[in-house]
Amino acid sequence: MAILIPSLGFARFDSRGELRLAERLKDFLEENAVVWHNLPVGPLNRHPDFIIVHPASGLLVLEVKDWRLETIVSADKTKVELLTDRGVVVRESNPLEQARRYTFEVVRTLERDGRLPIDIAKGNRNRISVKRVAVRFLSMHSAKGLEFPCVAIAGLGALGRHGETVEECVRLTYVGVTGATHEALLPYSNESTLVQRLIA
Repeated sequence: MAILIPSLGFARFDSRGELRLAERLKDFLEENAVVWHNLPVGPLNRHPDFIIVHPASGLLVLEVKDWRLETIVSADKTKVELLTDRGVVVRESNPLEQARRYTFEVVRTLERDGRLPIDIAKGNRNRISVKRVAVRFLSMHSAKGLEFPCVAIAGLGALGRHGETVEECVRLTYVGVTGATHEALLPYSNESTLVQRLIA
């Protein structure tokens, strides 16, 4: 089961199609996949519908449309013409081109961050290679016994929402924090029972 940020209960979806896809991504991707929904990217704060990062598969950006096949009049590389319920043809950006632009914006954002050592292959902007140091996305269960210079635990306030006791969540948090050799980051956005206990 993938990690969805924000979680389904807190995310705001623009369409039912986005919600359906979020549910399927969460349920069917591997547990070390991380899926961000509607994350602002770059100086223009573009909001791709989904950014998926998987340690083995890399980066994927998805743009979701709730169009019915019979409403698509024509499509080319940059635009799609749709027939509305009133019989009017409207032009929309091609979602494949949107996803492509968003992907380049994500890559440019990563390039600007000096802490993330990412090389773009000189002759082919479609290939991204990561240097020796890398960002790894793991569940706390799979990270048990591993050490990293910096550990960030995302969604700390969401721990315990699936029936785990506070003690179980504290133990999981301990596993994550003790895997950090230099720095542990514990961002949170709400005052859950776990967060209140950790702060106390």
